[in-house]
Amino acid sequence: MIIKKIYLENIRSYKNGEIDFPKGSTLLSGDIGSGKTSVLLAIEFALFGLEKGSLSGNSLLRMGEKTGSVRLEMEIAGKNIIIERMLKKGKTSAAQEAGYISIDNEKYELSPTQLKQKVLELLNYPPDYLTKTNLLYRYTIYTPQESMREILLEKSELRTDTLRRIFGIDKYKAVAQNLGIFSSKLRESIRNKEGMIMDLESKKQEIEKKQQEISKFKAELETAKKELENLQSTLKEKKAEQEKIEKQAAEIAELKTEIAAKKSGINAAKEQLHHFLTEEKILNTQVKEQREETKNFRFQDIEQPRLEKEKLISGLETKRLSLEKEISALNHEKRQNENVKISISEVDVCPLCRQDVPHNHKLGIISKSNAEIGKLEANIRDKSLQKEALDKSISLQRKQISGLQTAEKEQIVMKNKISRTEEKENDLKKLQDTLEKTRDKLKISEAELQKLEDKTRDSAKFEEEYAKSKHEVEKAREQEKQAAISKARTEKEIENLQQTAVDLKGEIEQKEKIKADVANLNKLRKWLQDKFPAVLSAIEQAVMAKLHADFSMLFEKWFSMLVSELSVRLDENFTPIMESRGHELDYSFLSGGERTAVALAYRLALNQVINSFISKIRTREILILDEPTDGFSSEQLDKMRDVLIELNVKQLILVSHEFKIESFVENIIRFRKHDGITSVQK
Repeated sequence: MIIKKIYLENIRSYKNGEIDFPKGSTLLSGDIGSGKTSVLLAIEFALFGLEKGSLSGNSLLRMGEKTGSVRLEMEIAGKNIIIERMLKKGKTSAAQEAGYISIDNEKYELSPTQLKQKVLELLNYPPDYLTKTNLLYRYTIYTPQESMREILLEKSELRTDTLRRIFGIDKYKAVAQNLGIFSSKLRESIRNKEGMIMDLESKKQEIEKKQQEISKFKAELETAKKELENLQSTLKEKKAEQEKIEKQAAEIAELKTEIAAKKSGINAAKEQLHHFLTEEKILNTQVKEQREETKNFRFQDIEQPRLEKEKLISGLETKRLSLEKEISALNHEKRQNENVKISISEVDVCPLCRQDVPHNHKLGIISKSNAEIGKLEANIRDKSLQKEALDKSISLQRKQISGLQTAEKEQIVMKNKISRTEEKENDLKKLQDTLEKTRDKLKISEAELQKLEDKTRDSAKFEEEYAKSKHEVEKAREQEKQAAISKARTEKEIENLQQTAVDLKGEIEQKEKIKADVANLNKLRKWLQDKFPAVLSAIEQAVMAKLHADFSMLFEKWFSMLVSELSVRLDENFTPIMESRGHELDYSFLSGGERTAVALAYRLALNQVINSFISKIRTREILILDEPTDGFSSEQLDKMRDVLIELNVKQLILVSHEFKIESFVENIIRFRKHDGITSVQK
């Protein structure tokens, strides 16, 4: 597990805060009360939610705010994880709301408990930690300094019980406590099983009686089988005779069907022949009439003359269009001269020189315009006469083309009539061939019908023989049926008896197994009462001894790195024993730095033992130390550098206000509190 980033909204001294956590060692630096520990509590809240007695909503939600939230981004086993939890102020306290978790961009909306369960699964924590406090997290990743001092100072029995819960060794104690309950349940199970096998001997006698009845019915079955075989042989002979007669009757029936079909075919052929004769008569009449209509018609070449006249009309229309343009131009010129004449007659003063225009000069211009207008009118009349001549010629040519088109249509109609006449002549020839074939086919069918009717004259005698054979077969079949029913009834009796015997045998086998189970359970109960408590105690002692040895060795190692003047060890109750020159020292007589060293060494040893003992958890890559150097001397602070190097974890987060620690770490995040609000600088 690696923490990447956390967002805080209305959490303790944070209005809005965003903190990036790099890999390696990171120091959360700032004055006491600046908001460093709040970040650690927010991380724990995001992972596990509120915890009664250690992490409440009121202690997290910023005073005066109604809602708050924490969003944590991290990486677990190669997966990108985002968790968000919300707080909401109630009447008396702040409670957690539903949140969500995103795993590789797949989002799940979950209740607080479901969210905690999902986190435990991702961290690979034991499932029973869903209902426990966050001890495993508190003693492997993040332990508030005061909490570690509490475990050192509490009574040895409480300390041992706490460690047993952390390591999961309390299950041995639970097993011992549940042994009596299990033994009682086992005794009850033995009594129940003994009650189930009380009728074992009577079941054995009953199965012997069923075997005798089966033998009796098997003898009866053999007799029924022989009788059935004789009746089946008789029925087979009768059926063979019946099948022979049925075959002859079927042949006659088939002939009758064929006769009916042949008659139907002859009638259809006669009707078809009549239809063909009528159609032949109609076609003959139509062919004669159409030949008479077309015999005197003569075809002419009309298309070429029509095309020549259309070409001539095109040329004439081109000339007419040219004349129309010339006439239009002459009329335009005439209008211009008339406009000049009108304009000059109305002018008294020249618009250019502003001199009076003489009357003789105006008459000269008007006379000249009249002469030009006369010429233009004569030219227009000449052109108009030419256009009229062209219009008459075009009209005449179009009438001639219309006559040619009419003649062309008549020739097309006549061609179609001649073509249809030829088609009808072909149809007539085909029809006459079909008539001849139909007459031949009709003669053949009438001859075949006569032969079929001759074959069916003696069919009456087979019907009487078939009725007699059918009666005999039905009688034999009924006898065979009754014999089969009798045989089946006997077989069913045998089957029922055999099934009963099988069921009894199964019951007996089951009861024999139960009898064996009772014997084994009695042995187990005796072993659990006499031997198991000692075995359980030995296992527990061996596990505790191994944990104690590893724990004590690591505790001594870490403490010796911090304090050289004293030596430490653990007694059988995991209580730290401090010695100086062979004399034991009480914890209360230690200096502040020595107490902190004891707590830190105990904390680091506990972390390593847990990660080794519970090998599958996914939190071994991260460690959070809250004020681990409180009260340390300058010399102890220098030794702390060696401790941090020795830890060798992927992500180490320290909370401290010691300036000297800044030179020991790779990253520093600074916290500053102003007017009750924390700001973050990196």
